[in-house]
Amino acid sequence: MKTMKMPSLKKTAMPLLLAVPFVLCVTSVQAAWQLVSERSQLGYTTTKVFPGAEKSAAENNRFARLEGEVADDGSASVRVVLDSVNTNVAIRDERMRKIVFRTDEFPVAAVSAKVPRSVLEEKGLHQIDLTMELELHGQAKSMTVPVSVVNDGNRLLVTSMSPVLVDAAEYGLDGGILELTKLAGLMYIPTTVPVSFSLVFEKQG
Repeated sequence: MKTMKMPSLKKTAMPLLLAVPFVLCVTSVQAAWQLVSERSQLGYTTTKVFPGAEKSAAENNRFARLEGEVADDGSASVRVVLDSVNTNVAIRDERMRKIVFRTDEFPVAAVSAKVPRSVLEEKGLHQIDLTMELELHGQAKSMTVPVSVVNDGNRLLVTSMSPVLVDAAEYGLDGGILELTKLAGLMYIPTTVPVSFSLVFEKQG
């Protein structure tokens, strides 16, 4: 009768030991906080100047669908689904999608940032200057935004402390805005818009 040779402990344990760092790495990038879209808001204000420049009007717009997360190392990502733009006028929504944002080619605007670990670990109110990168229409620009973060242990409420001025021309949207201006019979639509946000993230696990 042949005796079966058992594999040595060293040989069987080695693959497991080699896999541990990989498992830890995968776990470390998982979302620790998940954005709650229905409780979050991101909006901007546009101004239209009528022919003759004797009259102008400001209008509030928003995006209904947001996605995002914050990893346990503070890496944050928020994605704005541009098709969800809501200007309160159906035909204008359609023009924004097709002419300005060109959502068939650029469906999402993405914001990335690194949140300090102290903000994630300590409850209470934190007011910080957060460096963000906005990728829109194939262009990426960095900006520093003062934000308020309220951490109650289970949720993060991240709010812009003042409107963030975004120049759409820096992202190549000025051509679409000019076309929209002509279609609407307006004299001028400024390309710089104030953007405000209030984002809620819930702790995972």
